[in-house]
Amino acid sequence: MTLQEMITDIRYRVNEPTANFWSDAELIVWLNEAQDNLVSRLPLEMLSDLAAIDTATMSDVSGYSQGSLPASFVKLEKAEINNHQCMKMAVKDLHALKHNEFFTDSNYEPYFSVIWNDKIRIYPTATPTATLYYIKQPGALAAPATDSSALPNHLHHLLVLYASARAKQKQEEHNTAQSFLAEYERYIKELKNIFHGEISAPPNVPNVPPRGREQPRID
Repeated sequence: MTLQEMITDIRYRVNEPTANFWSDAELIVWLNEAQDNLVSRLPLEMLSDLAAIDTATMSDVSGYSQGSLPASFVKLEKAEINNHQCMKMAVKDLHALKHNEFFTDSNYEPYFSVIWNDKIRIYPTATPTATLYYIKQPGALAAPATDSSALPNHLHHLLVLYASARAKQKQEEHNTAQSFLAEYERYIKELKNIFHGEISAPPNVPNVPPRGREQPRID
């Protein structure tokens, strides 16, 4: 869908075919919010169109090396040092890692990586350069006639649902807003379940509700 098609879809859902209460500009803001929200939450496997590779120059700190993340960085797929893939770890595990004495040996493998305050840390200290495989921020939507989201086409419907919910929140029609958000969250849950082996095929993301589901009422 082009940006204009998404705006038209939102306006159909909120029952305002032409701009009056909601400007196109604020609908675009909410569509960009939706992009950011989806990219931060969906599995890496669903975001291959946003995959990027870059290098980070590492500087040694006590017990680890640290480098800046690319400006477009959203989340890490993997980091490599000397063609060795680092094991990803969560910030909550950092304390245990820092107090394990064998990580003071720079020849020890494997390496561990953690994202911390817009930096990447590699434990133990590593060579001057790390290769980062990551998901980048999608380009901001701005020009209705030509722009289209970099997310896969079957996710564009979710952008519309999110922006429709935000529009109804502004209008203080909270029940309708919650209906849009509930549908948005349901699809995200189903999409995540695909990669946890709980369902075998992608959910259908139609432009109208599946049979048996009522269209959210527009007051």
